[in-house]
Amino acid sequence: MENNKSRFLIVYIALLVTVLLRMIPYLFPETRTWGFNHLIFLPVIYSFFFILISLMALVFPYLKPAEKWGEALSDHFNELFFENRFKYLNRFIFTAIASVVFIAFSAPTHFLGDGYVLIQSPMPHQDIFHRLTAFISYKWSEVGIIELMFMIRSIVGIDGEPGAIRAFQIVSVLSGAVSCWFFFLIAQAASEDKLKRLLIFFTSFFTGGLLLFFGYAEFYPILWIFLLGFLYNGICFIRKGIYLGRSWLFFLIGALLHMQMFILLPAALFLSLANGRGLLIYQRFRFQIRGLIFVICTIAIIFFFYLYKTNLYFEDMFLPLFDGKPHYPEYAIFSLAHILDMLNEIILISPLMLPFLMTLRRSNQGDTTKRFLIFLFLAATGSLLFLLVVDPKLAMPRDWDLFSMSAYAGMIFLIISMSGTIQVMFRKFLISFILLLIISPVPYLLTNLNQTRSLEYFEYLLELDIQKGLSSLTVLKNYSISQGEPGRYEYYRRKYDSQNPDWNKYRMALEALHRGNLELGAAFLESAKPNKFEAEYHRTSARLSCMRGDLDKALTQINNAIQLRRYCKEYYWERGMIYMEMNKPHEYLNDLRRAYKFDTTVLLILDDLTFIHAYLEQYDSSIYYGEKLIAKDSSRAHIYYSLGMSHVSISDLEGAEYYNKLFGNLIEGDSTLIAMQKELEASIRQSKTELEKNQKINNSRHLK
Repeated sequence: MENNKSRFLIVYIALLVTVLLRMIPYLFPETRTWGFNHLIFLPVIYSFFFILISLMALVFPYLKPAEKWGEALSDHFNELFFENRFKYLNRFIFTAIASVVFIAFSAPTHFLGDGYVLIQSPMPHQDIFHRLTAFISYKWSEVGIIELMFMIRSIVGIDGEPGAIRAFQIVSVLSGAVSCWFFFLIAQAASEDKLKRLLIFFTSFFTGGLLLFFGYAEFYPILWIFLLGFLYNGICFIRKGIYLGRSWLFFLIGALLHMQMFILLPAALFLSLANGRGLLIYQRFRFQIRGLIFVICTIAIIFFFYLYKTNLYFEDMFLPLFDGKPHYPEYAIFSLAHILDMLNEIILISPLMLPFLMTLRRSNQGDTTKRFLIFLFLAATGSLLFLLVVDPKLAMPRDWDLFSMSAYAGMIFLIISMSGTIQVMFRKFLISFILLLIISPVPYLLTNLNQTRSLEYFEYLLELDIQKGLSSLTVLKNYSISQGEPGRYEYYRRKYDSQNPDWNKYRMALEALHRGNLELGAAFLESAKPNKFEAEYHRTSARLSCMRGDLDKALTQINNAIQLRRYCKEYYWERGMIYMEMNKPHEYLNDLRRAYKFDTTVLLILDDLTFIHAYLEQYDSSIYYGEKLIAKDSSRAHIYYSLGMSHVSISDLEGAEYYNKLFGNLIEGDSTLIAMQKELEASIRQSKTELEKNQKINNSRHLK
């Protein structure tokens, strides 16, 4: 009895702390409480009702009928959705109502995540390569979802931003409906216990992650389908020995859509050995399999650190241990800001994590349940490790969606691991838990599903990590223009410039170097903070080294820039110029071709392609790119000279005369161009003479 009282007290204190946490933002509104401070952005009446319901939740466990009410609630819920002969109809009605709510209150703004970048994506009629490369420089891990979204956008048939928003809304709401159905399936498959089923469903559905399904403009809503499909089918395989193939199918398709799914790979591998033939093989070759797993893990760790040490792009994906990156040295794995961010994320997506964590006890479980818990533990560990080490590029308040799956498997693990005695005690808390689960995500939803409040919340998020989330200011600048607020735009523009001095120094250094002023360019670059994770720093250093004649250093620097931004056309062009200085024209040509693939509209790239193909005596290709350039800009006089000379080289004098005539129309007294035309005309005359001479020789041979 005494033990039960102490357990009750521990859980109650955890519940009290969960409620009191919501009060911190009232006392310290500007602190890092972004995961649970949303009431301060809402009218006072919302706080009144939230506090009132929270107090009710704290009172309920001490009421005598609390246990009876909790049991009645779990019985009614199970009867309605799991035992009733109309259970599937009831689930469908619940899912349909939820979908209607998702549609009716669709998000009016898209500040969180990369929403505004994504809805301003390229048009659907572009070919697949250019659609993908438009995003892949910063969305390399999401190629599958990117292409899927373009397909849906094409089906929608609306161009521009409205078409993109509509496509995201469709995917978001459908993902919510399917996820809701999976919540029922997982609750049913995970346990026969009525209380656990109720808790699993409510902790799955009532979470901050619910925002993903309100027309959210991001790639993550659809990923929930594959996470849930993987877990549900995995549970079925462990419990009943069925659906292993379906579980792997959900995992593999999810991984193709987004590489984040690989955090579940250890769980997927364990699943294959948790039942059926896999379990028999494991039991027979236990030591050999464990040895193989050890070897594979060792190789994987070695390969990880090799990439981490040799590839800047890979290194930049992760947070440093103690000292952050140069642009934001305060943010690292073991920094206070990151630890608080993780706590905020967990509170946002799993409001009752702390009370559930207090119930964790080691207890005797059957073999099947043990394997089930190991499966969930591996899934939870991979997710939490992802939350711990991966660098949130926009700062975690904006990248919350990237980590929205981090606590789901862990919550299911805690609920399933509850012992029988704790379950009995939990009936007293059940009404309290359900009340808090229902009201916890509401302030977050009400804040972000309102245009004015979402802007206020976004500005608050920006101030938390302004150096890390500078792209947020760009979003706000563009949003201000779209809303017809030039004054606000100018405010954000000035703030961006003041918060980003190094970027301006790179730009000014490049401008000085472009004018040939090496001393000024070097001064601007040296005044900026060295940053090995900033591609523009490497690009500017490469330009300076090249102009100083240190071509090997220039090549190393531009290679670093390309590592960090592998699909940036300017960097390939820059490297091509270095190769040309190194007298490597073929390498120069290869980089120009890469740059052209990423963007076929850049005149400078077309101009250089015209030149280098002529230089390499590939005149047909030179003509091809020259004509493309003229089609885009017919005012470039020198290109007519190049085309004329290329036509002379392939003995097409008619074409040469044509471009010489067009060239003459653009000279306008320019002495350099006049000299170039004289050279072209001389080449045409010489070619004519040679052709006539060859013709006479051929005629004389024919007469003989």
